[in-house]
Amino acid sequence: MTCHERRYGIYRKQFTPPFTLSINIHGDTRRRKSKSMAIEGVSNLLELFKGIHWKWTKEKWDKIASTSNLQRIDDSSRTYYRYDGFELYALISDNNKLLSVTVNIEMYYEGFEDNYGDEYDAKAEEFKQKYNETLVLAIQTIGRPDFEGNCNDVGFPHYETSNRVALWNVHSGRLMVQYNHEYEFVPFRITVRVIPPENLE
Repeated sequence: MTCHERRYGIYRKQFTPPFTLSINIHGDTRRRKSKSMAIEGVSNLLELFKGIHWKWTKEKWDKIASTSNLQRIDDSSRTYYRYDGFELYALISDNNKLLSVTVNIEMYYEGFEDNYGDEYDAKAEEFKQKYNETLVLAIQTIGRPDFEGNCNDVGFPHYETSNRVALWNVHSGRLMVQYNHEYEFVPFRITVRVIPPENLE
């Protein structure tokens, strides 16, 4: 089974999670003056997420956000949060449960005329390297993950839809760094994501 077949099988059982276009943290000079500042921002984000005692309701998330120096942004189409140059997106269910908090560390959202051509393959390799760099930084910041591997490895989380993931069990949650190789117009993403522990799914 390929990663794509696994992903779409899971999507059929669940719902398709929304994705949002965010800033390019690794190279966006509009918000960060240097790569070293970007690295510091990723470290700060990982430390923040690891240190939070997660509670999985909208009410508790609002309290977490207000006490964690997250700036709430409300515009005409969405609500999100800013922290140290990042945009954080909280997914809330209709019955006010917090389902996930996601940060797009880096995205490439231009389509390819040929999804199997040299340019596409080069971009895939580029994002694999970015994942590896983010993983090394995460290990330096919060320690070794409880699991790291691709979608066909033994022990890969059954609920995961990414191609490769590093997972840490944190305070009442699961913190992940993900390499996503997915939709036609958003083919590559590196994300940091927190979801509830399995006993609260």
